[in-house]
Amino acid sequence: MTAFRWLFVVTALLQSTFAATKVLIIYRAIELGGSASEIGVLVALYAVVPLVAALPLGRAVDRGHVSIVMRSGGVLTIAGVVLVAAGPNLIALGAANILIGCGQMCSMVSAQGLIPRLSTDDELDRRFGAWSVATSLGQTLGVPLAGLVVHVAPSRDIGVGWALLGFAVASVAASAATLVPALRFEPFARNIAGRDPQPTSQMLTTPGMRSAMLASVIVLVSIDLLMAYLPLLGVERGFGVLAVTLILTARSGSALIARVLMTPIRARFSREQVMVTSTLISAPTVLALAIVGNPWIVGACMVVAGFAWGLAQPLSMTWVASLVTPANRASALSLRITGNRVGQVAVPLAAGGLSSAAGVSSVFVVIGTALFVSALNTRRSLRGGPAAPAP
Repeated sequence: MTAFRWLFVVTALLQSTFAATKVLIIYRAIELGGSASEIGVLVALYAVVPLVAALPLGRAVDRGHVSIVMRSGGVLTIAGVVLVAAGPNLIALGAANILIGCGQMCSMVSAQGLIPRLSTDDELDRRFGAWSVATSLGQTLGVPLAGLVVHVAPSRDIGVGWALLGFAVASVAASAATLVPALRFEPFARNIAGRDPQPTSQMLTTPGMRSAMLASVIVLVSIDLLMAYLPLLGVERGFGVLAVTLILTARSGSALIARVLMTPIRARFSREQVMVTSTLISAPTVLALAIVGNPWIVGACMVVAGFAWGLAQPLSMTWVASLVTPANRASALSLRITGNRVGQVAVPLAAGGLSSAAGVSSVFVVIGTALFVSALNTRRSLRGGPAAPAP
């Protein structure tokens, strides 16, 4: 298989693990007596340590060390999933979430940094869209499989353990796949030899960069908070584990469909039209979760939101990559991930405190409002088109 196809396989396996573990760790925390605010801290830990590693990892990928970064991601993920299964308390779960967050950071930075090397500028939207299909495919398979295992197990505690064991095996398979000859990326280092790295401050001040990062942060944090707080909402409103995982699957499944349709959609509509519209239509569907108690309606809302976010996320990657020189694209994309992680640290902590004070429903009000604001900001920034990178 080609490098891109192997990358697709590795991404799908690891993303199934990341997505399922995000849900399973919440149920483990609930079993250990974790409160809404403690779960907010737990979700934030997924991002807080990897936050400082994103840009150095991007620089390493730009220097050609893609293989090392990608393989490290698999090893860290295995360790984290095993610790979630064996962890006796919330402190152990926090440490496990840090390991898994670092594993995902390595996986995302290496994959996103490689794609521009395998593509021309005209192919970026299509290639990022195709790679995002692997992300959605992993999430679409991982979350319902976890829910099914928990549902058929003698007890929820035993089911969570079985599911975690299965995803530990998936992580081992992904790590083994990174060792194949097609995923030795060192030759790509010659493509950028002699090119000076662009300072972080210069990338941040590039017209459009901060708006692109904001759009990405809002969508990613929205997805993370939904995965963290839908189980709590389900407990509050009487939804079972299987119902919650099926609702989350509806979101990831519709995102998968959106990414498969990315090429024909982009052929008809501009990037501005797709990004603004997709973010805008997701806002009311999330706001509806604050008041809707029927799981079928909640699932329908997640189908709409998932389709919208499935388009917005890969387009934000292309937006960021188009703002810098080819030699700095992995660094710029890692800067985007850094912004995502800042949001993943700050927003869950705020959401945890808010949900403790005003109830779980308040979190969905905040997410919906933020999506609406992000859509307006994206429209204003993209109206003139992205700035060309410096030569």
